[in-house]
Formats: sequence, C-alpha cells, structure tokens
Amino acid sequence: MRTTSAVVVLCTVLAGCDGLSFGSTYAAEVGYYEGSEVKWEVWGDFGSLDACRSAAIARFNQHNQQSSGKATSWACLKKSGDGGYEGRHR
Repeated sequence: MRTTSAVVVLCTVLAGCDGLSFGSTYAAEVGYYEGSEVKWEVWGDFGSLDACRSAAIARFNQHNQQSSGKATSWACLKKSGDGGYEGRHR
C-alpha cells in the first residue's frame, strides 16, 4: 500500500499538480459594455479562488454603479504554468 501511495504522489508532483489547487493562482475577468461594444478587464495574481471571486464581484458591481457602462460577466481564470489560462471559474 505504501508503494502505491508513493507512486500516486510522485505522479501528481511530476504532472504539475494539475488536478489539485495547491499553488494555483487566478486572474479576475470582468466583461462590461462601453456603448454597444463589450470590453474585457483581466487582472491580478490572486492566490485563492475566493480572493479572486471577491475582487471580480467588487469590480462587476463597481461597473454597474457607474453611468459609463454596465457589467455583463465576471469570472476567475486559473493560470497555467505556460502563461496562459487553463480554466474559467465562478
């Protein structure tokens, strides 16, 4: 049983912990209307999904309180190791 557990742990580490959230960082994303055009804001390097959600929701609400534009969407983008994004979370 110990050998099996060690193999699973080793495989997870070598795979970059893709299935786990340890060390994951997130960027917040908010879409909003500027006139008839949809604009997107993507920012941040949040260490947890909860922190990212709080920031995205706050910015979403801020857009809806301004007269210049209305927010249409918010999400958190899980960052991948290659500089891109591997998933969108709400």
